[in-house]
Amino acid sequence: MKKLRIAFCGLGNAASFYFEKLKKFSNEGSIELIAGFDSDVSQIKNWESKTNIPSFQEINKVSDMDIDLVIVTTPSGSHTQDSFSFLKRGVNVLCEKPIGLIIDDINSNIKYAQDQNLEYGGVFQNRFNKPISFVKNKIEEGVFGRIISSSVKLQWSRPQSYYEDGWHGTWLHDGGVINQQAIHHIDALFFLLGDPNEMMGFSGNVMNQLEAEDTFVGAGTLSKGGFFTIEASTAIRPDDLQASIEIIGSDAQVGIGGPAINNLDYFIEKGMPASEEVLETNSEKVINGFGNGHMKMLQKIIDHWEHFQELKLPITASESLNAVQAVHCFYRSVEDNKVTNFEIGLGSNKLGRK
Repeated sequence: MKKLRIAFCGLGNAASFYFEKLKKFSNEGSIELIAGFDSDVSQIKNWESKTNIPSFQEINKVSDMDIDLVIVTTPSGSHTQDSFSFLKRGVNVLCEKPIGLIIDDINSNIKYAQDQNLEYGGVFQNRFNKPISFVKNKIEEGVFGRIISSSVKLQWSRPQSYYEDGWHGTWLHDGGVINQQAIHHIDALFFLLGDPNEMMGFSGNVMNQLEAEDTFVGAGTLSKGGFFTIEASTAIRPDDLQASIEIIGSDAQVGIGGPAINNLDYFIEKGMPASEEVLETNSEKVINGFGNGHMKMLQKIIDHWEHFQELKLPITASESLNAVQAVHCFYRSVEDNKVTNFEIGLGSNKLGRK
């Protein structure tokens, strides 16, 4: 069996996280971790000392290698260009969230990947959480009845030093809390309930100084009916407080919490609360806010490779685009001080721009 040959683009903390997860599969002999790429020489030296994986500044070295998949973990503003640099060399791409900052650039990459028959996908690991899967099944079964309202609360702490690395919190490379942190939870909400329709947002900086925002509140309507609200902040002190999703239907209600939306906090169907056994069975323990979803996603990729000797990414770039478009609509609402429409897809005048 041919091993799945994986490379890394961007050799910071996120790449180290993926390396630690992938070591299990490498030790089992199902994959081979063959190369790293980064424009920063100091990152390369640090990476090579920790991983013993040869690394390069020049992406043109790809032509000398047989790479099946590259994992892109560079700063958010570089995601589309770095992804394209590998796609045009015939390499399949798995890109960390957000898959890009400018919608037109993402769509160009999607079209190119489709034309070249390449896999191009994104990372939203919370989709694989036990409570998310449980609720998704219940919604598809019609258990909730008519959706009345839903909400996301992300109350986290990020110190000022977090925004002083040259890219976090900037419009060109990152955006604020709604794009860097809450995009995971926005994706999870719309993954469960479908696309939004009308959207309105408000933003500002409460505790931190950055170009974008440390606090964002938004509201809107869902295309399939119901209202939703978003409350996201990195201004909480001194520690993270909560990350949660609630869905209120005419026939059922649910709350998902935990540091990585990993706990089924409550589930009520036709007035009857779920048993502790149901809640425990559909929750999972996590070490931190990263959760367990990355490992489940990687397992799916490798299982498919082992069974079919082909690469298939669980979440496509097109599916990853929806959350980016929602963030743009929220930002455009703030910029224009009016309600925006998701289907029209007006982009932000700031996100991803100089």
